[in-house]
Amino acid sequence: FKPECKIFSDFGSIAFNALTDGKNIYVGSGLLKILTYDELKAIIAHEFGHIKLEHVKKKSKRTFFHKTLLFLCPAAVGPSVASKLFLLKKDRDSEYEADEFSAKITGNPMALASALDKIELATAQSIVNMMPSKFKNFTKITPSNLKSFSNHLLKFMEPLIDHPETKKRKSKL
Repeated sequence: FKPECKIFSDFGSIAFNALTDGKNIYVGSGLLKILTYDELKAIIAHEFGHIKLEHVKKKSKRTFFHKTLLFLCPAAVGPSVASKLFLLKKDRDSEYEADEFSAKITGNPMALASALDKIELATAQSIVNMMPSKFKNFTKITPSNLKSFSNHLLKFMEPLIDHPETKKRKSKL
């Protein structure tokens, strides 16, 4: 089968994302505005890597196991938390694998690294733009310091999220 690449309209910060359902690739229209051709190619190759490496299918099986565990043993809080942390770790591993796939396919790992930086900053800008102006004025928040703050937070929160921080991803390219 041949996956299709489809563009979806801007929806706030999600406009700067690309994703796959395991069959097709969906690219936020915001990416078309901020990425170069090579960067966009690297992002699409990353998503194609998720398809080729069957990450969506594997994630579905892991999630089914986790939910079955919760259903059968609702009092098993420890195993449930351990299972969820395991799922998130596998998700982060999948991101690294898709990054590696993109780098190999395009032969241009720096295009992916550059795209990840741009996506991170554009997402921060989008979040700042959605904040009420009184809050922005009071906190003196900017996309740059929001990005910096989120990077510091990610160092502690990484076990609880499904994507590794950009800096770590770039260091592995």
